[in-house]
Amino acid sequence: MIKLLTVILACMAVTFVQAEDKFFGQTFFDYGYNVGRDAGFSSFKKTAAINGYGSQEANAYGFAFRRIQFTWDHIINESLSSRFRLETDGKATSNDGIFTNSSNTVQPGNLTTYIKDAYIKYTPINALEIQVGLITTLSYENAEANWGYRCIEKTFSDLRKLVGTRDLGMLVKYKFDDKANYIAGLEYGNGFDNYISAESNVFKRFSANFTAKPFDNFTTSIYYEQNWMDKNLDYKNIGYFAGYNLKGVFTLGAEFWYQMQAYGNTYKIDTINNNTEAKNQMGFSIFGNVIIIPELALVVRFDNFDPNTINTETKIKQSTGDSRNYIMGGLDWKITPNLSLIPNVQYETYQTWKDAAGKETTYKPSVNARFTVFYRF
Repeated sequence: MIKLLTVILACMAVTFVQAEDKFFGQTFFDYGYNVGRDAGFSSFKKTAAINGYGSQEANAYGFAFRRIQFTWDHIINESLSSRFRLETDGKATSNDGIFTNSSNTVQPGNLTTYIKDAYIKYTPINALEIQVGLITTLSYENAEANWGYRCIEKTFSDLRKLVGTRDLGMLVKYKFDDKANYIAGLEYGNGFDNYISAESNVFKRFSANFTAKPFDNFTTSIYYEQNWMDKNLDYKNIGYFAGYNLKGVFTLGAEFWYQMQAYGNTYKIDTINNNTEAKNQMGFSIFGNVIIIPELALVVRFDNFDPNTINTETKIKQSTGDSRNYIMGGLDWKITPNLSLIPNVQYETYQTWKDAAGKETTYKPSVNARFTVFYRF
């Protein structure tokens, strides 16, 4: 018994010595000014994340942490590792008892901190990777890596909430060659609307992704997702991405998304002020940056998003007049490799809406100027 215990302790000691821990993080901090807003902006759905400083009104300004992130990677050996990540996203919470007072209302100035990642990664062979836990989904990783400026704005599919970036489940990736030029991924989980709690139904989410790098500096991928929300509602997402990255010179990328929502086997309609029912959604994003000098880059982006593409004679009233364009421009001044100062402007326009009688309603564009500090540590 003593010998057995000695062997077990010796094995544990070897594992402890071989294990490696990495701690790192990042933060996005802004000073922003709402140059322009429509009076009804607060009721708009799925707008760009230019939702104001201090209020939704024009001329509001102030400081804000949009993200603080802390990550712990525990590398046990070449085949087994884990990740645990905490994140604060700059939003207060009002209904879960965290950071609230005795009346369960939000305390001014408090921020929500939550678990972003918590998974184990197992690589039994070089070509195969398995993740289990609170995982990063397959939906956006290629686009975000190519975009490279999450500190300014989310990628298109994440910004418009077409897909989730996290899920509670299992992910498998397979590399078809040693250089990882061709990778297939499969994912199965609870669904991004229910990944933070114990699952209590039979409705799940499945997705698949295939990534190819047919030549140097070019990456392309196609994505499919089926998300069963409940017995009456399910989402189907199709996404395509292509990007070219010539390191130290420029980056150019584009993604296209189409989502079909089925509600009770029928397709319902929506307006700019109410997007709770099912509909078809579609949009694209074109983005890039040019390195002017090693310490300075020009960053630009254009998105077009239609939150409801249904446009029949009986539904034209509700499905037209709700699309929007998003334009962003900024300058990335790299003080150090880990610290960037990024003045940027975000501009979002809204389509004129026409009712059945032909009366038009116009919406003022949303304009936000801000100075972003991006720091990695």
